Amino acid sequence: MRCPGTIFLLFTLVCLPGAGVHADSAWPAPLADESLLLDLVRTDEGFHAVGARGHVLFSTDGNDWQQRIVPTRVLLTAVDFHDNKRGCAVGHDAVILCTDDGGEHWQRAHAQPDWQAPLLDVLFINEREVIAIGAHGLYLVSQDAGRSWQRRPFTPAADASDATDYEPHLHTVLQHDGRLLIAAEAGQLFASSNAGADWQQLSSPYTGSWFALVAGAADTFYLAGLRGHLYAGQLRSPRQWRRLPADTRQTLTDGRVLAGGEQVFVGHGGVVLYRATASAAVHVWRYPGRPALQAVVRGPGETLLLASDAGLLSVDLAELRALEP
Repeated sequence: MRCPGTIFLLFTLVCLPGAGVHADSAWPAPLADESLLLDLVRTDEGFHAVGARGHVLFSTDGNDWQQRIVPTRVLLTAVDFHDNKRGCAVGHDAVILCTDDGGEHWQRAHAQPDWQAPLLDVLFINEREVIAIGAHGLYLVSQDAGRSWQRRPFTPAADASDATDYEPHLHTVLQHDGRLLIAAEAGQLFASSNAGADWQQLSSPYTGSWFALVAGAADTFYLAGLRGHLYAGQLRSPRQWRRLPADTRQTLTDGRVLAGGEQVFVGHGGVVLYRATASAAVHVWRYPGRPALQAVVRGPGETLLLASDAGLLSVDLAELRALEP
């Protein structure tokens, strides 16, 4: 599930035609794992990544990747799995692909090129309910594990101090501590306590766009976005925010709290932010070559796996831990 931060790129990429495969299918690409990849998810059986030209990749060990040929060539922006078998990926043309066999085969469950609005994230609320969000307030729901989809208006009750009269780009969605959160452009943040039936606009600590929502301990979550802005908040105290200062102005796109409490956030310019604990300082590390990092998950052993505009990358946690005095 993810949140792709390269929004400027998402609206300008053009998928080129290929040969030797069905007109509506991605074509085999030997270097797919070195191409633009925007999201990455881990299940008990392996790793799934999605990105440019309908590229869908799978690896059991995080090292050797196999491309799955799927029924689309559009840019795929996000992927989420409920369990080892059921998953969905979304992208441009409001495309939604779903699988019920662990990603071995994918079916196109939805597409609407005429809407001219990409989907930017997808989330399994439970084994049957799924939501997909995107540009211009695009909001889709499924009640049957992604087999069919319905468009619904996204009309949150507005906080008087943050009310808006237009449909914002909805960038990323998170389920945490019994609630749903959506982070959007122009500093907008929304919450639901009833599985998305109703939404409330929350007060936000920053007016720039958010691209990452990260679950922390208890009801704590982290909000990250443009110009290195990173905040810790609490679901039950939505007006109380704590700025986590970091020595970067790069856009932050994703993050992860590891099992031991370590925190990692990634972004453009190869930026990787590391905190040893929830009370520690934020340290900055930069990936060589400074690729635009888009998503991060715990990899095999003591590593992190990253999706980026340079493909799939890895970082040894020892390098990050060495930043802590």
